[in-house]
Amino acid sequence: MRTKSIPTGLGAVVAACLTVGAPASAVDGRVPRAQAQSLEIVRAVSPVRATADADGALLGHTLAGSRYRFGGEVAGPGCAGPFIELEGGGYVCSRNAAYSSRPPHAVAQPPMRPDALLPHRYVRVPRDGVPVYASPADHAAGTVARTLRKGDAFVSFGVHRAGELRFERLMGGGFVLTTDVERARPSRFVGQVVPDGAPLDHVFVLRDTVATADDGTRGHVERRAVLHAASADDARVRLTDGRSLPREDVRVVSPVPPPDGVGATERWFDVHVAEQTLTVYEGSRPTYVTLVSTGALRADRRTPTGEFRIVSKHVEATMDEDAAPDPSENYFVESVPFVQYFAGGVALHAAFWHDDFGRARSHGCVNLAPLDARYLFGASAPSLRDGFTAAYASPNTPGTRIRVRP
Repeated sequence: MRTKSIPTGLGAVVAACLTVGAPASAVDGRVPRAQAQSLEIVRAVSPVRATADADGALLGHTLAGSRYRFGGEVAGPGCAGPFIELEGGGYVCSRNAAYSSRPPHAVAQPPMRPDALLPHRYVRVPRDGVPVYASPADHAAGTVARTLRKGDAFVSFGVHRAGELRFERLMGGGFVLTTDVERARPSRFVGQVVPDGAPLDHVFVLRDTVATADDGTRGHVERRAVLHAASADDARVRLTDGRSLPREDVRVVSPVPPPDGVGATERWFDVHVAEQTLTVYEGSRPTYVTLVSTGALRADRRTPTGEFRIVSKHVEATMDEDAAPDPSENYFVESVPFVQYFAGGVALHAAFWHDDFGRARSHGCVNLAPLDARYLFGASAPSLRDGFTAAYASPNTPGTRIRVRP
């Protein structure tokens, strides 16, 4: 999936739902600097700059309520008061923060259980013209606020009951009948760790198929089984256990040398479009492998190939397209999780709207199953500090390398 523009934090819809500009109730705001234990962010999504300059390079965005250890105050352009240095690097304009008597505290974003698939409950629109009501009472009155488009997806803040009716309360505002939308059911697929010293010979089975043994015995193999290849040609993949599978029913992972200049232990990602796989390496050693869905095999949707670095990481970003040549291909997906941009609007990100990993089908991005997206988000540079919703690469903290090969 591609976006029309790279977001600067949680995405416009999420930011609009937060209280901007007002100090949190627990912030004293009058605490003298000499008595303060921390600096508390008081604006919804506050930029953190590399220098004391409102136009300086972005290091990230952090949320209201996060409290950090602080350093000195520095005057700089674009801030009526001083910029305040955060311990660990970066400057926040004083209009976005207040000294606090409370100790430092910031929560890793997004706040999720370790076993959770997604940070939100999502609903998808199954047909054009689904009505949205400003309130449940408007449904009874027949007053429609707007209608939704087939295929779009939204965050739901939960189910609201009104008599015998149930409504999804949308994050962006409004209520929609639960019977008019479908709850997203994300894939539970997850890749595999490659043990140290183990060969990279993984075979992912795309669909239920039949394996043939040397003695002619045939046996069923389930979709998503992970096996190991001894050899492969255009027709069959021979497994290490002596059986063979149809080549068209599997994706095969093989080792490749690192890009020029990669350090002996440097982490980097290899995306193989032909096989629809992603492998995590440390130098020349593979550590993790999984299936992906890259851009559909059309000129306007192909994922760009070449060598890149992660430019920015976002806990979530709303993705949309409203100017496709074919209007039926326009889309809106609210708060896509674990987004890592590496080539303009092209990113690695979680996809909760399909479970077809291993086949090309995106608008150009690299779709990942939610658990894989979360793992890769945490494994890549730049790292995301607690309380931050976005992180940006810089010369001092370059993003993880990504090689996309045909």
